[in-house]
Amino acid sequence: MRFRALVISCFLCCAVTGLGQQKEPRLFDKITDDLPCGDAMARLDYFFTEITDNEPNLRGLAIYYEGSYRETKYSRGGEKLAERTMAPVFGEAQNRIGWLQKYVNFRRFPKNRPAFVSGGYRTNFTVELWLVHRNSQNPKPKPDIVDIRFRNGAFTEFHCN
Repeated sequence: MRFRALVISCFLCCAVTGLGQQKEPRLFDKITDDLPCGDAMARLDYFFTEITDNEPNLRGLAIYYEGSYRETKYSRGGEKLAERTMAPVFGEAQNRIGWLQKYVNFRRFPKNRPAFVSGGYRTNFTVELWLVHRNSQNPKPKPDIVDIRFRNGAFTEFHCN
């Protein structure tokens, strides 16, 4: 009898302790400038499916870091002709964020489930996709550079074909 009471009390203590704990945010995926558009869209679909269908207690957080990106030129036949690293134009990351928000709308994912946050500057353009439990704090952005040099000129609207 005492053993059974001890087991039940241990179980209840563990259950109550587990209820009050917050789960840490989890890095789900990263999207970088060298990822082909089709792959980036597939990863976004998987991310949005995870936060809308599979885990109702999760919300998504996308942290965007402005930075350099690779520009690749291809021939009409699809052969890579040249590749170079380009410094960003001011506001270019915001433009890419706009494209991803349009993609969320196009795919009819709930607008309140993913949040889009600017994370500052990194050496290369990066988007981190985080899974955050409803009662948890958002992860803090971790830029790796403080000052960035932008190239002059205007950016053209970002399209992912």
